[in-house]
Parts: sequence; C-alpha cells; structure tokens
Amino acid sequence: MISKKQFVVDNFRGGLNTRDSDNTIANNELSGGQNIGINPNGALVKRKGCALYGNVMGITTGVLGLFEFVNSASTQVNLAVYNTDLYYYNAGVWTSLTQTLTTNLPADGAYNPFTDKFYITNGTDNVVVVTSSASVATDASFKKGNYIIYYQDRLITANVTGNADVVWYTDAGVDTFSANNYFTTEGAITGLETLTDMFLVFTRNKIYKVRNFIFDGVANSQPNSRAEIPTVFGAIYDRTIQKVNNLIYFLAQDHENKTKVMVTNGFTVQDISDKISTTLAGYAANQSVACAGVFGDKYVIALKSSGGTTNDRVLIYDTKLRRWLPEYTGWTPSCFMTAQTSNQPTLYWGDSTTGTVYTAETGDFDELIKTSYSTGSDSGQAITGLTTIRAAQSFQISATQDLTQVGLYLKKNAGTTTELTIRIETDTAGVPSGTLANASATTTITAFADTSYVWKKASFTAFELTADTTYWIVAQHTTEGSGTSSYVWGSDASSPTYTLGSVANYASSTWTADATSDAWFMVFTKGDINGYADTKAFDLGEATRDKKLYKGFLLTDSPGDWNIEWSWTNNLFTGYNTNLLSIAPSSALTWGGGDTWGGDKIWGGSANRKKHEICYPVASSKGQQFKFRIQNKYANETFTLYQITIYYYISNLIK
Repeated sequence: MISKKQFVVDNFRGGLNTRDSDNTIANNELSGGQNIGINPNGALVKRKGCALYGNVMGITTGVLGLFEFVNSASTQVNLAVYNTDLYYYNAGVWTSLTQTLTTNLPADGAYNPFTDKFYITNGTDNVVVVTSSASVATDASFKKGNYIIYYQDRLITANVTGNADVVWYTDAGVDTFSANNYFTTEGAITGLETLTDMFLVFTRNKIYKVRNFIFDGVANSQPNSRAEIPTVFGAIYDRTIQKVNNLIYFLAQDHENKTKVMVTNGFTVQDISDKISTTLAGYAANQSVACAGVFGDKYVIALKSSGGTTNDRVLIYDTKLRRWLPEYTGWTPSCFMTAQTSNQPTLYWGDSTTGTVYTAETGDFDELIKTSYSTGSDSGQAITGLTTIRAAQSFQISATQDLTQVGLYLKKNAGTTTELTIRIETDTAGVPSGTLANASATTTITAFADTSYVWKKASFTAFELTADTTYWIVAQHTTEGSGTSSYVWGSDASSPTYTLGSVANYASSTWTADATSDAWFMVFTKGDINGYADTKAFDLGEATRDKKLYKGFLLTDSPGDWNIEWSWTNNLFTGYNTNLLSIAPSSALTWGGGDTWGGDKIWGGSANRKKHEICYPVASSKGQQFKFRIQNKYANETFTLYQITIYYYISNLIK
C-alpha cells in the first residue's frame, strides 16, 4: 500500500537556528543561510545592498566615528572622524573641519540641547565641540572620557585616561565640571547608555543603573539610587551598545570568552543569542572592534571572523519578531550611524580600513571597492591642458561585474583649474587604446583647487567589465589645448607593488608605458550578493519504508527572469545536489515551459506571486531525510519566496 503525504512551510518567521539539529528545529526556522532577509510576513527575500556615501576621505585608517548632529534649528550635519580629522558631509562630499586628532582612536559623541552643541571625544584629545559645520572648536577643560551621553540636563562621560572606573558629570544645563562631579565603579567602564528614566554604566562584568540623578557634590560619592542589575555579563565594547524600542542590546563574553548578545530592560538581563550559539562560536574570541547599529526594529551587529583583525561578518536581530537573520557578508564596518535621509531613517556604516562611508540596505547590489592601490606616494603623473599631457593607470578585476565609480588621488599643480574627463579604455600593446570599454565609460571630475592630495570620485552609469582583462583609467582635461590648468595624479615610483597594472603617460600625441610606477586609484563595482537559505531537514517517514518525493510547489515573486534556484539533499552529510533547478525562467504557461531536471519538466509562468510546480525524480530514497536550499540565480536581482509545499509517497512494504 502506498500513501501520499505532504508538508507545508508557509513562513520562515522563526529565523535562524544553528543551535539545534537540522531535523528538530521548527518548520519555520532556517538551519543556515547567508545574505537572506525575512520580511514581516515571514517570506524569504534577498538582502538589500549598500552604496558609497560621499567621496573617499582617505586610506590611512578606517572610519573612527559617525554621528548625526541636528541642532535646535533642525539643521542636520552628518559628521565623520577619519584619521586625524573631523569631516562633515555636504552635497555628496566629505569636507575637513581641520581638527588635529590622534590617529586610530575610536570616537564617541553626544548632543546637549541646553548648549545646542555636539561633543566628540576619544579619551585622549581635547573634546571637539561642534555648533555647526561652520563653527567648530576644542574644549581643553572638558573631561577626556572614552564614552559620552546626554541624560536629562547633563553630559555624562566615563573612562578617562588613568581613571577607567570613573564617571564624570557636568553641572546642570552647562558643559562644565565641578571638581567633585564624579563617582567610581567596580572595574573599567566599557560604555554608557540612557534608558527611560535612568542611565546605565557598563563594565565587562557588571551593569549599574542610575536613577533620580541627584548628586551631593562630594568627591567620589555615589549618586542617589545607584544599583547593580543582576548579571555576570556586562558589555565588552561600547560600540555594540544600542537602544532599540526602549531595550538595550549589547555584546558580552563569558568567562570562557564565548560571545553572547544580551538585552536588558534596566532590571534583568537576557541572552538572546542562544539559538545561534554555534554560529557565534565561529567568530573570534576577542571582539575588541565589534560595533552595532539600529535600522528600524533591527539590531545590526558586526563581528570579526576567527583570526581576523577587522569586522567582516554582520548579524541582524529583529527585535520586534525576536528572530535572527542569516549572516550578511561583503560589509566591513568599523562603526554605524542611523540618520534621516529625506525624512526616512537610513543606516550608514564606516569602513574598517579606509575613510569610506556607505549607506546600508539601499539597493540590490553592494557598491564596494573591487580593486585599489594606495601604498607610497613619492611621485606624480602630470595632467595638463595647454600641452595636452594625460595620465593613465591600468587595472584588472577578478570577477565580471559592473563598474560604478573610480577614485583618483589628485591635487592642483598650477594655473586656473578646469574640469577633468575620466575615461575607462581598453588596452592595446600595453597602453590605452583610445577606445572606450563601453559607451558609458566616460565621465567628469569638477574643477577643484586643493593643492594637497585628495581623493576625487568619478561616477559612471554602470557598465560591465570582464574579469582578468586589462583596462585603463585615463585622466585628461576636458578642454585640451588651452589654458594653464595643471593637476598631478599621486603615484608610487620607488617601490610599486600593484601587480595587475601600471602607469602610462601621454605627450606629443603618444602613449608611453611606465612599468616602474603605480598611480593611486580605487575601482568600485556592483558586487554580487550571493544569498541562500537552508531549510530544516524533513523526515518523510520510517527508515524501514521507501519514500519518494513526488512533486513540490513554490509560491514565489521575482521581477524579470525568475531569480530562484532550488537544490535538495537526501544525505545531510554530503551537501546539496549540484544540479540546481531554476524556477520558471521562461514565460511559458504550458507544461514543459521550464527547465528539465531529473528527466521531468517544471511548470512555466511569468505572473508575480505564482505557484510553480516541481517534479522530482522517482528514485527510491529509503531511510533518508530531505533538506532544501533556496538561493538567487541572477546577480543583483531580488526575489521573494512565500511558501513551500512538498508531496511524497511512503510505501508500506518493508525492505
């Protein structure tokens, strides 16, 4: 006797569960995945990408801090700390505010509505005080804490050099400290945060809450209503402490250096990362550079891989639905910021190794640096107008992708500056060919007067470049043959190490290759987002019976070509079937309109949110479980998967 059965997965609201075995997790949970989101209805979606925000500030360090400053007049200024300076964003450009800071020191910031100023501190330098992008100063008398918050009518700062266990507070309504305005904690302070009618002081192993902010002005006295929250886990790093919907989330490590993500309401502390404990076990034990941000109801945390030095993996926790999403890859954040863009909140992240800021969750692709060179700048390639001198740098990319932007390290040399034309040309005999790589491979850089080297961005209408193929970035004056305009493109002529290209110079109507130099450049491309999700393992019956997958249905939505691939395994230890099934890539509405798989055809279709039928091979599968993987097929295209229905046969004959 043969019976037909089915199982249905109508949502994935449970999110990621890597703690439990593949066959014991709930039907609506995922056993693994990467770059996959789950929408409010529980459907699987490919994650959104990121895009470059402004120009590149430099390549000396990563971004050390990102802040949104909105003053009493509702004027918004987005600020970034990079290398030794403070920058503000205006009309697509990060502009220096000329502050001398110690390099490689992470910065913290807070706004005081009573003074209408924004304060930036790094624990070492004089605190930077910002009134507007046109008014910036330093305050030598302000306590140089590593962390700073505003609470009611005071600024609170903590972990001053030499006094890591001290909390300082300003007098009410001002930014000055009386001599006795401090108290101490047990252990070095690792962060501060406000919460409803209290503020919290974190150490590695303790959390103190302070309510009814009344101090008696006696040195080292304890504030009124200071109490410890019952916990053995404090925060290991301030940048992971984020408030989402009146709860505070933070990264902790136990006494065995096991990483945990915790949440507190100011009274109790709870571990919310238990279901992904095995995932966190694969991260580095020492998360000294971890950081987190907030995007709507989501807590976004970046961590470094085991053996790594910078953050390269991102996890997202949906605080409203209480679920973890699979890992995001491609992002390398050193800090996050949530700010308003066109009256909508936008998540930004600063890069760990360069002065680059990105907007997160903004497109179908990641616009990241694909290849670059920026080591040593002891020479320069001339770009002049009157005598028609051009400069070029060749490069290759490792994967076929769409180019979106290039960055050039330029400065004004002499004359009245004029616009530059930037071209991407093909190669001929080791020099630029004069032929564009694509009709869209030309753009301009507006005239500028910087006499010191700065990174200048040249944006293109995206076009495709082929992997492992030589192309040239060519810089020339837009109006050659007139004027005195002269620029220099910074380069390394003493010990260049870029192996996939070199410099070429154009003079007297001839290109001359120069294999002894490399110009500084960056190439940005539309990086593919390789997203996939693994279901739980389904046991279709007793091991003594034959089981046959019969057919399945997917309820999907995808623009253009159907951007979903489906693979399956009946042995949890051997991986997935490598013959992936493309779900209805044609628009045919009759049987046989789709791809062939296992000798059968699938049902075609082109309407959105369509039910697609899959016919499985009829081979026997006694004693096995089945598990499925859903992933994207086409680069930079979205998809949504609403529901899975699988039919199977079970034979009562005992073999």
